[in-house]
Amino acid sequence: MTGSLFAFEYEYDVTRSLHGSREEEVAIWFKYVAVWTVLGVLLHAGYYLLVSKDHIAANAASSCLSNAIFLLNWVAYHWTGGGKHMFCIGIACGACSGYEVYALLNEMVHLARGRFRADMMVHHAVALVFIVGSGTMFTRVDEGDIKYWMFVWESLTFSMVSNLTLNLRNYSLACLKRIDDAGQQGTAHKSATVWVNVLSMLFGVSFLWVRVVEQLPFIVACLTGPVASAIKNRANPFVSLSTAAVYSAWMVLTALNLYWAVYVFNMGLRVLGLSKQKKSKQL
Repeated sequence: MTGSLFAFEYEYDVTRSLHGSREEEVAIWFKYVAVWTVLGVLLHAGYYLLVSKDHIAANAASSCLSNAIFLLNWVAYHWTGGGKHMFCIGIACGACSGYEVYALLNEMVHLARGRFRADMMVHHAVALVFIVGSGTMFTRVDEGDIKYWMFVWESLTFSMVSNLTLNLRNYSLACLKRIDDAGQQGTAHKSATVWVNVLSMLFGVSFLWVRVVEQLPFIVACLTGPVASAIKNRANPFVSLSTAAVYSAWMVLTALNLYWAVYVFNMGLRVLGLSKQKKSKQL
């Protein structure tokens, strides 16, 4: 991309997010993985112990704070118009990886409580490919493959913006549930319901924008680039097998986002009263 939404090209200046050497970026990446993992766990534990013993609310509150960096990066990227990210790839992707480690730990809490979410387990498995690949192979891959790694990570940092609104929505749902469980009606219940609907719409719009609309140039570049090359030549279009693994994982995640988009769209219709569906999938 050169700052224009539908102008993605593989031959672009990687320094717009690769602000230092690969070795320097990976060193930064390790630090931010650790910081964001610990941040998520501590915020979650603090909320659970001091505010409410509700893991869903604790996860949502913790995630809102740790996800703010992705919104800040996204806003700065679009406002500057210079086609460069506010944060280097080490910071942005380290924060993304650290958040995913925390999210995986939170998924273990769901499993311990008897709740198995197959789509989320696929999501976390794919995320682990990015995390392990970044920590072990990014400094080793051929120079010709770097643009594909930057392509994947740029797509991910854009898509992470919708996690903030998702967790705001989840927090409002947890608050509404507490009100229902307490048998409260009247103003408190109506106000909480309004907030749930408003944040559901905000989440729906942000999800469909950053995970569908803004991903279209990435998808087109994928289909007309590596996928077309692989089909035409019947060979791995990348120099490194690790690049093929990371890129394939990104394709799975993109497909999963499109699958989720159907539920998000239906959720919006339900909130607007345009659908008879009583309950949408909980993301």
